[in-house]
Amino acid sequence: MSQLNWTEKTSKATQMDWVRLAAFIDGEGSIVISHYEGKGASDSLSIQIANTDPRLPEWCHASFGGYLTKCRNRKWRPLLAWHARGELAAFLLRECLPFLLLKKEQAEIALTFQTTKKRRGNWGGTRFPLSQDVLQEREQLRIELKRLKRVTMVDLPIIQ
Repeated sequence: MSQLNWTEKTSKATQMDWVRLAAFIDGEGSIVISHYEGKGASDSLSIQIANTDPRLPEWCHASFGGYLTKCRNRKWRPLLAWHARGELAAFLLRECLPFLLLKKEQAEIALTFQTTKKRRGNWGGTRFPLSQDVLQEREQLRIELKRLKRVTMVDLPIIQ
């Protein structure tokens, strides 16, 4: 199924499905803002959940759309990864936001990033170059998201 045909799948999701997806994003997932250089440089939002047990990524794909990839590395067991990009990723993060515990701040940054994609004239590419302000905002959000991923247990306050 094309990632573009996700609305029917997500419309069938129950609140429990959203809670589960949020928990899987918190525990097994990653939220990424990617920057691509070259002809028509661009930025994109994606979320990914990978696992050696294929049932988890397959459930995500069946429930929410997106796409699956197989990952192989001689050092690790084979993985199956589920991916959602762009508007689908933003929609999923918005729906999961109330249930996210560990990656809520990352999701908020990702959603702010995605709003820069919707502003009139901010699509980028060679035909519609982005303003310096939009490029700087996107880069700052990408850097902030990376910084959050480096937070360690030592950085967190102890809850009594």
